[in-house]
Amino acid sequence: MKTIKLTLAAVALTVAATSLASNANAARPATAAPHGEVCMGYLHSNVAKAKKLSKAKQRARRKWQTKAAFVGLSYRKWDWARVKHYDCSKKGKWHHCRAAGYPCYK
Repeated sequence: MKTIKLTLAAVALTVAATSLASNANAARPATAAPHGEVCMGYLHSNVAKAKKLSKAKQRARRKWQTKAAFVGLSYRKWDWARVKHYDCSKKGKWHHCRAAGYPCYK
């Protein structure tokens, strides 16, 4: 019986340690870009909608920048992002867009 309890405790500690390690890695830079930029993990915005596609993209980009600012204020610039793109669709008169990319800073 003691062996089972010790084994379960060891498994629980291993799971907790793995979880903490993965959370710590989430805050670290994902990659260094070729020109000295430091990039974080992939982010996507919440859905933004507008009647004009350009306006929906603009709103999605703004939402992405707000999310990126939570990573760090230096990462909030859409122009510095890598692998950036929009996922858009149209339903009736409304365009629905999400902006996505890796936030970077120089």
